[in-house]
Amino acid sequence: MGAPPPGLPPVLIAVNGERPAKLWPLERWLALLERLRLELGLPASAIGLIGGPPPAEAQRPGDRLEKELLGRSGIRDLRGRLSLPVLVGALARSRLCIAVDSGPLHLAAAAGCPTLALFGTDADGIGASPRDLWAPRAEHVWISRSEHRCSGCLDTRFNTPACPLERHACMDGLAAEAVWPLVRQAWQRSAPARRTSPARHLRKPVALPREHQRLRPA
Repeated sequence: MGAPPPGLPPVLIAVNGERPAKLWPLERWLALLERLRLELGLPASAIGLIGGPPPAEAQRPGDRLEKELLGRSGIRDLRGRLSLPVLVGALARSRLCIAVDSGPLHLAAAAGCPTLALFGTDADGIGASPRDLWAPRAEHVWISRSEHRCSGCLDTRFNTPACPLERHACMDGLAAEAVWPLVRQAWQRSAPARRTSPARHLRKPVALPREHQRLRPA
């Protein structure tokens, strides 16, 4: 774990992912950022977008989502600017991470950062990112729940690179209002007096279930 540079924002978000079905719509992100501003007093400069270096041309859905979000929100662009050890260090010191199912989500959970995992799964854990297979398991991780049930990805054992449906109702059905209580819980958990040492969460490697290793695409 590397030492992060000074002046990093207290909230880090990760919106990109390999499979379009895992992405949260732009309007949902904008609505959540507005609530962070109004209710927690967090301006755009207090929120940083993390992820891999941006491509020269945003062609993939996740890359286009990042570009549009940056253009409309004014949050800080940290993509590709932090090495992996430094990113882990930054997450360990952040007050909150909000992420779709992606690499940064699992790094945040392993670093002990209060984390909201945006999963479009229903009450039974069925969706594009199956909760019981892929979600981090820790007391400092909160997992969202969608109002829409879709087993299409499960039926194909997650072997489809893209959702066969034009709209991803599992993530579309995840409203900003529904995840806000989880954001508040994570934010309260991250109060300085209540944070535990990040090292406690990094001593043991995270063991993935065998089902996870078998089903998850490379």
